[in-house]
Amino acid sequence: MQGPFSLAISYGLLSVAYILLWLPLKSFCFRQYNIVAVLASLMALFYGVLFGFLGFAGLGLLLLFGCACFCVVPPRSIMLRVIAACAVFFLAAAFLGHVLPGFPAVSLFASIRTVGNGAMFSYDKAAAGFFIVAFGGDLLREASAWKVLARGAGLTAAVTIFLVVFLTWATGLGGFAPHWTPRLIPWAWSNLFFVCIPEEAFFRGLVQKYLANLAIRFNGAGWIGVLIAGLVFGLTHGDGGIKSIAIATVAGCGYGILYQRTRAIESSIVTHFVVNAASVFLFA
Repeated sequence: MQGPFSLAISYGLLSVAYILLWLPLKSFCFRQYNIVAVLASLMALFYGVLFGFLGFAGLGLLLLFGCACFCVVPPRSIMLRVIAACAVFFLAAAFLGHVLPGFPAVSLFASIRTVGNGAMFSYDKAAAGFFIVAFGGDLLREASAWKVLARGAGLTAAVTIFLVVFLTWATGLGGFAPHWTPRLIPWAWSNLFFVCIPEEAFFRGLVQKYLANLAIRFNGAGWIGVLIAGLVFGLTHGDGGIKSIAIATVAGCGYGILYQRTRAIESSIVTHFVVNAASVFLFA
């Protein structure tokens, strides 16, 4: 039953669920949670099972993960939050590594070169990222907040993008050859919603956030979270060898600095997306 139409319905609904999280729909919120977005995500899971993009084992794991994300935040008891936090971390890492059953990979297009790509994706990382963002904290839902973010994060974002592009060229990881592709829109859609947002949700919204809070609690520096999350991010991008790991670590630390300074995950998501776009369209 898999095909372009079923893929558009299933993953399209998941994309809509992400978009709804950032819309100012206060009338449809329970406490701070966007009920419409959560319902859209559940519909995406249903159609994922229906069309064969998601197995029943995967569905059960994602629902468990969503419940754990919900239980991590106050006012739940400390014991419940600790247990839920452990479940969130272990499951999120497993989703990111694509090691759990019930999540067949989907190829959107195979002929375009994609660094940090969005050509292959599956429901595990894509849906897990949604639940982390949905239950993980405040998002920028007003235009004025985005303007403030742009002024505060613009320089750091620009430096991060420049460094990654320069290092990719200087190390020979990619040959500088600017080009265009008619598949820009499907690439941008898949890379933003199923690569950049989920990865930033995990590395910044989970790993860095909790490591920084833990370090501060024990009189350490919050920047420890930036370095560790950046290093782990780099290690997960080792397909191109040591050069790829080093450059991805630089990128990860740049995204981490943005998040540390702004406390807005949107800053790292946008910068991550621009870096991936530059890697794809500037290098052969």
